[in-house]
Amino acid sequence: MDASKNLSGSLTALLKALQDASKNTGNYDKQMVLLAEVKKTKPDFQRLLQISEIAKAHVDNGELRDLLLLNSGKLRDSLQNLDKAISSVADLDNQVQFEKAMGVFDNVILDLENASFSATNGDLHPIPGRTRQNEIERLGAEVRVLASCRQSGGRSQTRSFLT
Repeated sequence: MDASKNLSGSLTALLKALQDASKNTGNYDKQMVLLAEVKKTKPDFQRLLQISEIAKAHVDNGELRDLLLLNSGKLRDSLQNLDKAISSVADLDNQVQFEKAMGVFDNVILDLENASFSATNGDLHPIPGRTRQNEIERLGAEVRVLASCRQSGGRSQTRSFLT
């Protein structure tokens, strides 16, 4: 009983996050809040499943035991589907990170082309506090982020300092 009572608060928070994400389907932040809420409440659902598995051995009424078995099976299937959904959303998040890193990389290339053109025309003026060496190091860091994203199929654990 305590598990189902504890689950009530978690379920309320999960439903609120789901409603917010449904109303704002294009809002990346709301989608990530929903993902975080799902990850936070999932252990409560798993605990409820474990308790129902234990409880079935103590139910004498065959009809109630069958109902408990049916519902615990549905919960188990739902948790497996939830795991798949979490993985899919996490992959989308990694894809967004990869696309951001590619955007930064494209901007660096554009900046380098503009600088080359400006240098050719004698219009290039140094930015105070920024050296060629510092910029090469920053570019190297971004290339490492891209490489790690590419090697892991978009699953980079590092965050770019330019985003």
